[in-house]
Amino acid sequence: MRHPAATIDPPAQSSGISVSGVNRLTRFMLALVIAFVLGGTAAFHAFAQATPTASPVASPIASGGGLDAAVAWLLTQQDAGGGFLGFTGEPDAGVTIDAVLAIASVPNPDQAALTAAAGFLIEHGLEYAAIGPGQAAKLTMAAVALGQDPAQFGLIDSILGAMPTGSEGESGFCGFGPFDHALCLLGLVAADAELPAGSLDALIAAQLEDGGWSWDANPETAASDSNTTAFAIQALIASGVDAADPVIQNALAYLATVIDPEQGGFAYDDNFGLIADANSTGAVIHALIAAGEDASSDEWGRATDALAGFQNASGAFRFQHEFPDDNLFATVQAIPAMAGVAFPIIPE
Repeated sequence: MRHPAATIDPPAQSSGISVSGVNRLTRFMLALVIAFVLGGTAAFHAFAQATPTASPVASPIASGGGLDAAVAWLLTQQDAGGGFLGFTGEPDAGVTIDAVLAIASVPNPDQAALTAAAGFLIEHGLEYAAIGPGQAAKLTMAAVALGQDPAQFGLIDSILGAMPTGSEGESGFCGFGPFDHALCLLGLVAADAELPAGSLDALIAAQLEDGGWSWDANPETAASDSNTTAFAIQALIASGVDAADPVIQNALAYLATVIDPEQGGFAYDDNFGLIADANSTGAVIHALIAAGEDASSDEWGRATDALAGFQNASGAFRFQHEFPDDNLFATVQAIPAMAGVAFPIIPE
């Protein structure tokens, strides 16, 4: 996945980018940047307070200690204006949305923090959503998690307007590629909006021979990655595809190929060594929860234990063991997985 706080312009929307010749780190960073570029100033009505839950829900990885410590650390990253700090050290709408989803995923979420974050999004959310449909979809998910109807802000229209009709464009995706398309589906499902005809077929058709998806629709099998695949699984299941359907089973089979054989957990892809990271492990746990799989099992690389192993003494998560510093982006990805939820998060 892309780092949620990146505040750069997305690349030209084309499904033909080839990344097979790029080294693993560069390819990984490209995926992080494109998949989560979500960045916005327009009037955005105050969010109503709600106590959200996610569906489906599994048993939390940690009750108390680990999960509470992770949330407590995350709250230290919120500034006085309610925003959460991005790459530049300044408050950023994209990372604030991801922080909202993380906080909203836990039992008894901190309502003061959510209210403050909503205040920040009142000023910056709609400008951020205007960057593209993936951004609008993530803001939609945050609005729903906060108990608001995103239709009143025009977010649903933004997503629907970007959905392919079959006669326009060549990508066939809502946004840049399969990752954005999965976000669009999750946003529409969260908002209880009707899915356009063919929207599921477009994502299913992009599944590669190995069962995975690539973030940019690269047709080469080696372009599959665990993060895009995990969000595609969640989007399809949330949209009504049964976990027993071959498209989901084939996707799960792909995910099994990116388990780190030494430490458990999941790598971004299997092209340059299977080295697990917290972001990928968290994303895959979400998908396993959605599919009704046991992420703590040996079959799935003891993913829950592996994720817990990335947590630092501060409560924050590191990206990889090779990079032990506290990492905001790893932490916001890990918290919903620790809480045992799959996206979207919908208030009770």
